[in-house]
Amino acid sequence: MDSHPVGAVTARDDALPGRAGRRFASRRLALLAMLLVVTVVGLARLSLIADYGTSVPYWDQWGAEGGALYLPMVDGNYDWRQLWTAHNEHRIAASRLLAMGLFRLNDGQWDGRVESNANVIIYLFSIGLLAWLLVRRTPWPLAAALCLLLVLIGVLPYGWENTLAGFQSGFHFLYLFTLLSLWIAAVRPAGAVTAGLLLVLSVCAQFSIAAGLLTPFVALFVLGLRWLAGQDSLKRLALPAGALLLVAAAAVAAYPGQSASWLKAQNLGEYFHALGIFASWPSSVPVALLALVPFLFLLAQMWRRRSYDPLDAFFAGIYVWALATAAASAYSRGHGLELVTARYTEVLALGALAAAYFALTLVRRAPGRWRALCLVPLAVVLPAVGIGLVQQTRLQWRPLQEHFFSTRIGAGYVRSFLDGAERILLGKHGPYVLNPDPPSLGRSLSDAKVRSLLPLSLRPADEPLPWGNPTRCRWQLSDASTVPARGGLVCNTPAAGIAVGPLSRYAYAVWDLLRSPPAALQPAAPPPVDPAARCALDRVNLAELDQSRQVDMPFMPAVRLTGWSVRPGFAPADPLIVSLVPEQGPAFALQIDDRQVRPELAAIFKDAMQQDAGFDGYVGTATLPPARYRVLLGRSGHTCDSGAVLAVGKASDERMLY
Repeated sequence: MDSHPVGAVTARDDALPGRAGRRFASRRLALLAMLLVVTVVGLARLSLIADYGTSVPYWDQWGAEGGALYLPMVDGNYDWRQLWTAHNEHRIAASRLLAMGLFRLNDGQWDGRVESNANVIIYLFSIGLLAWLLVRRTPWPLAAALCLLLVLIGVLPYGWENTLAGFQSGFHFLYLFTLLSLWIAAVRPAGAVTAGLLLVLSVCAQFSIAAGLLTPFVALFVLGLRWLAGQDSLKRLALPAGALLLVAAAAVAAYPGQSASWLKAQNLGEYFHALGIFASWPSSVPVALLALVPFLFLLAQMWRRRSYDPLDAFFAGIYVWALATAAASAYSRGHGLELVTARYTEVLALGALAAAYFALTLVRRAPGRWRALCLVPLAVVLPAVGIGLVQQTRLQWRPLQEHFFSTRIGAGYVRSFLDGAERILLGKHGPYVLNPDPPSLGRSLSDAKVRSLLPLSLRPADEPLPWGNPTRCRWQLSDASTVPARGGLVCNTPAAGIAVGPLSRYAYAVWDLLRSPPAALQPAAPPPVDPAARCALDRVNLAELDQSRQVDMPFMPAVRLTGWSVRPGFAPADPLIVSLVPEQGPAFALQIDDRQVRPELAAIFKDAMQQDAGFDGYVGTATLPPARYRVLLGRSGHTCDSGAVLAVGKASDERMLY
């Protein structure tokens, strides 16, 4: 079978089926469209980080970054062989190198917002590549529809975990390395240069996250499409295919194995249940099966007509990549799965983009007598993907809110510990101290070197960094009468103050520009107590109250309250109102809408309606002045004194929210 260079086919658009007489966008227009898409997606993600992100290290970062990277760097004894070691089932050399580079460039200051913002930049390279290819290589109606879908994929926060957590950069590296591998496999002439590029990118993918194992296999699939369409002979493809097979074999042999075996699907029934959820994301199984039809049809057309379009092959690779990711994730994360965790959704979203591409392309290329029939997959798939992305965002909204409040609560605990409340971490739950092992966190925070690395939101105002040449900055209050006290950074001053790295100064400026300031608590008159009402505050931040019924909160930017409030004879239909009443001054009223079913209340009060009288929710308290507050709970104007006291020791300032 004769072969010919890819460029000979792609240079003439009218040589491809359905492309006769088509004109595509110029380079200038494609560049403008790409910049528009990248700008919109970038601003949306930076705004999400500004409102919901945190500069405070979170969960794995304390050990995997602070203990394993930054402290050895400060001491000058980092062992570079550690770059290649496994972190659980992942090899995260790319993330480690990025974190170390940012740490150096930031004058040795550890700042989660700097990492999150850097992740956005990496992600935008992937989005920009997709936007460029769509506008440059497809007719404008198809390009416009797919670019709008691409913006929706990039803007909606269904995958918020990878956007907010700086430690998740491996996912963004995976997207970039895999997309580049697929495009090179689809478009470049087979040869030594192509083999070398595929070898390097596939190796890089192995050091992003564990799912990089799939990258050489899906690139091999794209090379197989070139052979299937008669574009290249097996002999010409042998060198790049051999490079990919070499990487794939080495990756399988070196796979460290999954550490969290309890997350795996425990049987075939559980696996196929999870596979249905993953493979059909963001919609339903019937829609996902219908989306297969255009994909399979175009593959059959590619084989039957021996017609090859690099963009078809590229999106086919993305589609198969998403399906392979779904199959692998259903096994490794299939136990008890009911909702795809946010961090695994972005590859699936690219698969949804590929499904939309094939549905649109099928209609465009179908013969006239079949075009009406081909509209059926398009009419179902495209709206289902768009609506599904919105629906998945709604499902992820509560986890996003919980993350927001838990990081604020955790920042309050850490700041309190650094301020001298050394027992504040005892008996606290992991999510609210930002570490799975609170005693380990306490030991880390007791280390002067660790304390010197911490970000602006946690640093004492007069503690300098021990190394590097940071710009001297100080926190200057612009309005000390408000709570939290409003202020900002004043740099290049001789006065002692917080040492702030240059990247943190930029991250702070982005945060200050894009964030939504916390709503101030409104003072209210203390409500009268109804003797017939009954209530209890059971837990604060998931910790049970002791006999004193007092909870000491040196800093309290947010709080989670759990308990119940009953008025016998009345249905608990109204939202719960929490009134915080100080010994002096005005009270503050907060609302909790999150109900908790408490069947025991129906038995105790002999009223079935009272099983809905429980509550478990978060409230933002960043603007709460320091005082001892009695906690009153009530619904429908019937208020009960819970007997609990929240002792807020110090007012939060705005830098705690950074």
